Amino acid sequence: MRLPWSTPRPIRDLIVVPPEPEPGRGGLAVVAIIRNEGPYLREWALFHLAGGVRRFIVYDNGSTDDGARVLHDTLGPDRLTLLPWRLAGADQDTGRPLHPQILAYAHALQCFGGAFARMTFLDIDEFLVPVEADSIEAALQATGGHPNVSLPWVHFGFCGNETPTRTIVEGYRDRCADLSVELNFKLVLDPCEVTALSVHRARTRSHGDETVNDQGVRTDYRGRKDPAVLSCRHLQMNHYFTRSRQEFEAKLARGSAAAKTGQSYARKSRAKAQAISGRTEPCLRALEFARRKGLLT
Repeated sequence: MRLPWSTPRPIRDLIVVPPEPEPGRGGLAVVAIIRNEGPYLREWALFHLAGGVRRFIVYDNGSTDDGARVLHDTLGPDRLTLLPWRLAGADQDTGRPLHPQILAYAHALQCFGGAFARMTFLDIDEFLVPVEADSIEAALQATGGHPNVSLPWVHFGFCGNETPTRTIVEGYRDRCADLSVELNFKLVLDPCEVTALSVHRARTRSHGDETVNDQGVRTDYRGRKDPAVLSCRHLQMNHYFTRSRQEFEAKLARGSAAAKTGQSYARKSRAKAQAISGRTEPCLRALEFARRKGLLT
């Protein structure tokens, strides 16, 4: 029984009606939510633009900085759809809040998904890195066209940085050596197949709960956590969770739109930072891709 003063668990899964494929649909769309992310947007956008992203669908959750201008200047109107968005809502009968990201993700999928062959949902601290291929779509060829690809987070901690670095890909070169630490996944989906959506999992019309890793190995959502299935051979989902110590402390001070309390968010975030900053190993994949694409000067 839920105590009267406790916070109801957020609704994290939505059933959705997949959009109809539009004539000539193709390419990859990235969906993101921003709130005062201005200093990071240019590098993040250019990196994924170099990876072949066709469209950036960005939801602005009440930013007060220059993030919108940065995106417009970096991407232009042909690549950018920028929408004002307020991420709040709850079930009328139970009072359970809707998870803040899911409303935007479902809106993007149903309103824009019909134009694209693939859609992925990223935070600004996540970089989708083609390991050897020159584009994200080329790296996805190993998945055999499966409509539901699960990519495990590859975590990067402080990497010795006390203050912000010139670029993310240059400043963060040591990843958590164990993929199973703070394990979760981000998805690359065929939007015209999705029938249920959450932040870290989805269901498709043709394959149900089945998903594949970046090598095309098929599994279900429990099975994708098997160490034998975890893979970042062709595509790596870099998660720069902390950035520098200064930026991490500022992040904790801002809090999270999805957190129950500021204290619980800070406590969990510090524990996560400690876990992913334990045993590390060098990882230059994002830096090497940026160099291949001429992104660094």
